[in-house]
Amino acid sequence: MLAMGFRCRRQGLLLQRDQIMSGRVRGDLRVHREGMKRVTVLLAPDGERYLLPLVDKVKLVAIDERGLLLTGIEAFRCGRRRGME
Repeated sequence: MLAMGFRCRRQGLLLQRDQIMSGRVRGDLRVHREGMKRVTVLLAPDGERYLLPLVDKVKLVAIDERGLLLTGIEAFRCGRRRGME
């Protein structure tokens, strides 16, 4: 699904509103299961690079006419970072 994503935290710390808004990215949102956990990722058009960090233990918090809000834990895995800093 084509989606616009915002990163609200970096290494667990809440970002300032202007940092959140300036970091907006568009890509292919994918949610899938890994064992008993739900995982989501926002991929660049090439289908390889992550635009935002992979999010583990994803939960749907809210959904309305403006979009949906997902929450979870940033997951940085060795060998699967694909373009993340």
